[in-house]
Amino acid sequence: MIAGVKEKAYCSKDYLIMIVDDYTSKIIFKETCEMFDLIKDKVYHVEKVEKARKRFPHTDAIYFISPTKESLKHLLLDYESKQHA
Repeated sequence: MIAGVKEKAYCSKDYLIMIVDDYTSKIIFKETCEMFDLIKDKVYHVEKVEKARKRFPHTDAIYFISPTKESLKHLLLDYESKQHA
């Protein structure tokens, strides 16, 4: 999944931010991998979609969120605030 995003990265193929929600962070860090595994794949920040986050306008992000109204609302807010920036 990460390799596919890096291939199509707009800003940099060497640096990604992963945006997760509570549910998917448990899948990633309790079931699948550790932060070290993500760093090997050039994911240097993992941020919660529910929290206010610092903007990284020159960094590509990969969203790994559950299909809930709450997570989708936060995703849409990210893109809405990008248009107003």
